[in-house]
Amino acid sequence: MAKNETIAKPGHEPGLMPGHLAERGVQCIVAGRMGSRAKMLFDQHRIKPIVDVSATISQTIEALCRGELRGGESMCEH
Repeated sequence: MAKNETIAKPGHEPGLMPGHLAERGVQCIVAGRMGSRAKMLFDQHRIKPIVDVSATISQTIEALCRGELRGGESMCEH
C-alpha cells in the first residue's frame, strides 16, 4: 500500500539518495525530471522512477494507489 511520508535528506552527495530511500523500503519515486545516471542508480536499488508527472501530490498519490499513474520520458541530460 502506498503512503505519503516525509523522509529527511541524508545530505547532498551524488548517488546517496537511492540507497537512503531503499533502506527505508521505498519502491517507487515520482519526479518531474531525472537524469540517466540518477535513473541507473535508482534502478540498481530496485526503486522504480516515474518521471514527467505534472499532477498535484494528492492526484499523484491517488493515481499511484489505483495503479493508474503513468509517467513520460522527461529525462535531463547533464
